[in-house]
Amino acid sequence: GAASCAFSFGKCGFPAIPLLSVILDSLESQYGGSAICASANEKKNVISGIHLASALSLLESLLRGSASTNLDATEDANECLGYLRTANIPSTLCCEAVLAAVLVDKATASSLYAACDAFVEAVRVLGVYSNCQLTSRSKIVVNLLSCSIYLLAACKCVYDSHESSKDISELLEKIRSISGDNDSESVSSQSDLMRVYFREVLASLVPVDSLLGSHQLQAFDALIRICGGNIVGKNFNTVGPIFEVHLGCSDALEEGSAPLQQDSSVYSTKMSLMALLESVVSDTSFSPDQSCICYLIDSIIAPNLIWRVGGKATALRRVSLAALFSMLRVGNVTETTMISLAPRLLPVLNSMLSDDDESTRELVCRSLAIIVKVAACCLGKDSTQEICLSVTKCLEDDADCVRVAACTALATFLVAGPEIHVRGEVLKHVVEELQMHSKDPTVGDAVNAVLMENVPRAAE
Repeated sequence: GAASCAFSFGKCGFPAIPLLSVILDSLESQYGGSAICASANEKKNVISGIHLASALSLLESLLRGSASTNLDATEDANECLGYLRTANIPSTLCCEAVLAAVLVDKATASSLYAACDAFVEAVRVLGVYSNCQLTSRSKIVVNLLSCSIYLLAACKCVYDSHESSKDISELLEKIRSISGDNDSESVSSQSDLMRVYFREVLASLVPVDSLLGSHQLQAFDALIRICGGNIVGKNFNTVGPIFEVHLGCSDALEEGSAPLQQDSSVYSTKMSLMALLESVVSDTSFSPDQSCICYLIDSIIAPNLIWRVGGKATALRRVSLAALFSMLRVGNVTETTMISLAPRLLPVLNSMLSDDDESTRELVCRSLAIIVKVAACCLGKDSTQEICLSVTKCLEDDADCVRVAACTALATFLVAGPEIHVRGEVLKHVVEELQMHSKDPTVGDAVNAVLMENVPRAAE
């Protein structure tokens, strides 16, 4: 049918140019773009998706036909090669209409993958860009990578996730093979490919200082996850503002403030981005400089730890605490940074020990233990005693996981914390509470270990 005709045109060289021009125009047409982006009428989306998928399939066939013959043999073929160089096919493949359709229509996603694969193969076989300038080649690679990121995002929406991710990984390897080295930077692996082009791809996919649309959010998620902590950490001065514009809020220090007037879609976006951030900071390769760490906790995570009314706010607070704990657990926060953060962070965490959710109370205890261990020397007497007494109350918690975590935190407070802060009546009270649980089958062993170290001190 039409695909076979397009393949034959591709083999012929020059006669393919008018067909290629028509296909590219149809992909960039306002009809396709408006129908997809407006999303006002589901039928229009389906119709537009069918048209886009068909056009992409024709483009794939034409490109595969071009790659199947020796186009250097004729003058017409050389003209076709020239057109392929100037037609900017990759920029058309990643136009807004196509990328938006990829996330809602499986046929369009499959056709875009096939068209990208065919284009890369044609480039490889024909050497279309072998002599083009580095800047031009970089734009081509960025456009192809943008398409690949959207295809990865589609794996969660319309694709079979496992098989499609494998195919896209193979496509990324093919893109790497035609990318060449970037100035003095070698591109010898997919990780190198994403490292070299990360900022350009990010800029092409999402706005840095404004809210993300639904499909931009999905693309951002896919890009961050495939790049991993190392690349994101080295570029966090660029990535951070995108998180902050959605997750930061001006009333970060106003605990107990009225709930923000946010609809379900806003909270859904916040939850998605905070979960993404947690996956980034839990990666041991994530190691930005300490100024970024301080900014991340102060401006992005901390505002969402503040208590607010409502189930959605509670869920967001839980995920935000998980992100903080993950960052503390992997050891990315130095003593100097912790000393800077502790005066603002400790009061918020202390207030969360009375949270209704047991997993939140457990993570708070574990987070406090890490903070005290790292920055014991900076804690003031009043805050140390207040938090120590609050954690002691958790020994009576209904949840075993919280009681175990409280015991661990108390051990850290009493061993790592400044002795001068936990002594006298405070120390005696803590020891008495621990002794009450020394025979508890759940926390008894941990309690006794703490008592061995501190009963002598309490008796002094």
